[in-house]
Amino acid sequence: RLTYALAQDGLLPSMFGRLHGRYRTPWANLLVQAVWALVFSTLFDLRSLLSTAVLFLSITYLLTALSAMRLVRRHPEQRLHLPAVQIWLSLAAAASVYLAAQGSPRQMAVAGGVLGGGCVLYLVRRRRPGMAVAPPGGMTVRAHHEPHGWLWRSWRRSRRPRADSRG
Repeated sequence: RLTYALAQDGLLPSMFGRLHGRYRTPWANLLVQAVWALVFSTLFDLRSLLSTAVLFLSITYLLTALSAMRLVRRHPEQRLHLPAVQIWLSLAAAASVYLAAQGSPRQMAVAGGVLGGGCVLYLVRRRRPGMAVAPPGGMTVRAHHEPHGWLWRSWRRSRRPRADSRG
């Protein structure tokens, strides 16, 4: 789903945003992920694959918690109405840091390289026309299509009033 969403936003090649005609699944993503899984499973043992997956998931959870904290501060009227939401998000961020710290120095170096490379690719690709742009309000809008592509369009279609076919 992540690669599909990134392709829909223009951050990955459009090939990753194509859906299979019959099954409506992102077939190119599945194929690429299967090839990478085969390559990595032959090159590394299970323990290192699992600890690397935990490291990257921890980083993902950390960034998600920090982003949610920022959104709560910027748009308090739109936040989830949970008691002590900032505390829960802070605990989530701290737990993510703790999990990420369990990685080996080599894994940390690889993760830093991957994240750094991703940031460079993002900065290069965001300058292309039709990419997501951030207006002064801070919320991201897409310049070339509606938010969330097909999902957004199908939701909007479901919200339209239907003509009554009973005469």
